[in-house]
Amino acid sequence: MTTPEIPDSHKDLLNGQVAVLGTIGASGRPQLSAIWFLAEGDTVKLSLNTDRQKVKNLQANPACSLLIVDPANPYRTLELRGDAQGSGAHGHKR
Repeated sequence: MTTPEIPDSHKDLLNGQVAVLGTIGASGRPQLSAIWFLAEGDTVKLSLNTDRQKVKNLQANPACSLLIVDPANPYRTLELRGDAQGSGAHGHKR
C-alpha cells in the first residue's frame, strides 16, 4: 500500500504549530487532544508528555489521526492518518 501524497494546495498547513490528535482509548472511544507538532520531511513530530492519557492510548494502540486546521479558513483542513512511532519522550507520526 502506498501513502497518499499531500496535495500541494494543503502542504502549507504543515507549517502550522497546533493540531488535534485523535487516539483510541481503552474503552474503544476516541480521545481528541490539541498538541504542538513539527513537520520534518515525511515525518510529523508530536510534542507529547509521557504521563498523559493520549500517550498511554498510543502505546496500547498506535492507530491515530492528526487534524490540522487552517486558522484563516477553518473549512480548509488536512488530516493525516497512520500509526504512531515512539522516540524517547516524543512521539512520531508518519
